Amino acid sequence: SGGLAFVTRIEGDLSSVIGLPLPTVRELLTAFGVPLYAESV
Repeated sequence: SGGLAFVTRIEGDLSSVIGLPLPTVRELLTAFGVPLYAESV
């Protein structure tokens, strides 16, 4: 879906702005309860 690509781009922007690696950004988002991305099952 196009939504996932959009979310990935947002995560990349956050990663650049915050200066943290993308996996760390994803962990933080998950910790804050922000289900921005869903792994394909």
